[in-house]
Amino acid sequence: MEITTTIIGVILLGFFFAPMYYVNKRSKILNTKKQLNLKKMALENGFTVDDCEAFGDKAIGIDKTKLAIVFASGKELKDEFKIIVLGSVKKCSLNKVARVMGHTTVIDFVGIDFWLKDNSPKITLELYNGEKTLQLNSELQIAEKWVKLINQFI
Repeated sequence: MEITTTIIGVILLGFFFAPMYYVNKRSKILNTKKQLNLKKMALENGFTVDDCEAFGDKAIGIDKTKLAIVFASGKELKDEFKIIVLGSVKKCSLNKVARVMGHTTVIDFVGIDFWLKDNSPKITLELYNGEKTLQLNSELQIAEKWVKLINQFI
């Protein structure tokens, strides 16, 4: 009787964890494909991405040799593609727009701003927009990490 209960318990645990394992594995595969796609797009433009990160429908990377940031977004990363040469950047900062509703802070926008040396308009890489995406995942932490990394090269 105990062995039957144990077998049923193991089978039920398998049914419970299998979907979570599948979703996690699929997400990692999609992020790897996005990173490879970003590296390919950068290479086509003469840059080599040394370090990159994919999240949601976006990917960001850095060419540490030529000091450039490569960013792409959209389905299959084809909607927006930007290369920002850090030699033309005087300042990089986190752009976070938030509002307070009662006792809760709601984040509406997360981006990375690049202020250029020639005083032309700033360039903003949009990592999260509350009007387009309902849920903020790890975009704020990713933005903070990349701003810190980018400022090391400016």
